Order: sequence, then C-alpha cells, then structure tokens
Amino acid sequence: MIERQEEIIFRPLGPQGPMVGIEVHEVGDIIALDIAMGELSPEERKTIKGIISAAHMAGLNVIDSSPSPKNKEII
Repeated sequence: MIERQEEIIFRPLGPQGPMVGIEVHEVGDIIALDIAMGELSPEERKTIKGIISAAHMAGLNVIDSSPSPKNKEII
C-alpha cells in the first residue's frame, strides 16, 4: 500500500471561524482521530485546543492552525 500525505481541516465554529489542519496518511489515522475525538466533551470538540489535543492523543501531527497553536489565546 502506498502512503500519501493528506490534510484534514477542522473548522469547529464554521467557515469564518478558526481552523486546524491535521496530517493523515492512511485510513487508520482517520480512525484513530475519530476515536480520540470521541474522548472529548461536546464543548471541547468546538475548540481548537480540544481538536489539537485529540490529534496528539491519536499520534498525529498538527500542520496548520489559526490561531497558531503557540498562541496563548487558543479558542
């Protein structure tokens, strides 16, 4: 099986809100992210900080985020 890099973009507050991009390579990455997202509360799923934490729980890389993950004001 050939791996290819793709990105999933989350916009938890809609198209005008902040976004986070997560790098995925295969279906297993998407499944792991789905399981990690299921561990979050409904409120956490609507925040960039929550989505980033789910990506880290799934062992995936966050490759883009607005605001920046280094920003202390993460929504």
